Amino acid sequence: MSTSRVEAAVGQRRSRRVAALSAAVLLVSAVPVLTVPAAQAASKAPEPFTIFKKDTKFTVPKGVTQITAFVWGAGAGGGGGGGGGGGGRGQAEADPSRGGGGGGSGGVGGGGSGGAFVRCVLKVKPHQVLAIKVGKGGKGGSPGNGGPQGGRHVNTSAHTYRFEENGGDGAAGAQGKPGGRSSVGSLVWADGGRGPGAGGIGGFGGRSGEDGGAGGAGGRGGAPAGADRASLGTKCSTTNGTYMAALGKTGNAGAAGAQGTRAAVRNGGGQRGKGGARQLSGGDGGRGYALYPNLAPFDFTFGSGGKGALSGGGGVGGHGGSSDSRQGSNGAPGFGGSTGDSGGSGAVILDW
Repeated sequence: MSTSRVEAAVGQRRSRRVAALSAAVLLVSAVPVLTVPAAQAASKAPEPFTIFKKDTKFTVPKGVTQITAFVWGAGAGGGGGGGGGGGGRGQAEADPSRGGGGGGSGGVGGGGSGGAFVRCVLKVKPHQVLAIKVGKGGKGGSPGNGGPQGGRHVNTSAHTYRFEENGGDGAAGAQGKPGGRSSVGSLVWADGGRGPGAGGIGGFGGRSGEDGGAGGAGGRGGAPAGADRASLGTKCSTTNGTYMAALGKTGNAGAAGAQGTRAAVRNGGGQRGKGGARQLSGGDGGRGYALYPNLAPFDFTFGSGGKGALSGGGGVGGHGGSSDSRQGSNGAPGFGGSTGDSGGSGAVILDW
């Protein structure tokens, strides 16, 4: 056969494999992915491209002595959003009087990192049983609560209270969880994202009759996962140059919250300061490795990091006192943040 015909045959074979893998992803999410009914699966050999998305056991088909494994670790979870600060209480009647400052909004959560990827040629034996483990995506971080309102009684000790005119600070969102490891027996593995997104810092409470509270800092993005290349290389056949390992991408840091507005002065009762508006987008998670980057949406990307959560807005400040209402009104509590997104699950593809 001529060189051009060989190249054409190889290109057709690669195209058929990509098409088969794409159809498997679209049609079936069960594991293993097979093109035969479940009743026939036990009596028929698995397809030569099998996608695993859950833990299972795989029996090497008759006559197969070499398998190429594509393994994705799971992505880490995104950080929770910080809570907004509470608004400050308005000042008592004065000429002029001043309203309470608005609380700052919390920072948004950072994105989690993507899981590692490994491609490896394995030497196997027919009827050998391989334990397939698929990493689960790390959970997203829990949200921070909003800060309490200005104009509240605070318990300082047993039966002792003090009156607090300033709004309380919002709580920070929690960090996400790392992603799980995926593996094919003890032969090859890929770690999950080890860099969960940090939670956003809570917004600061507004002051009574003063400036609005500052916005909380955004959570940092997750660091990429590690891949133990030295250990993996001893398990993989490198004679045909198909072994490789790649790190997951780093998640993006979240944005800081907005500051609450300054308490306005006005004769007849100060206007309340506005709370800082919540940020509308958390930090993006780091993307997992794309097996076919030029074939989107069939690029086979698994194990991406979770997106960071939105923050909570700050509470408004209270009105200043007036001749009609000598005491200033209480501020409003801040709003709580949101929960970060979980990281994407890992996956294993076996090809022979």
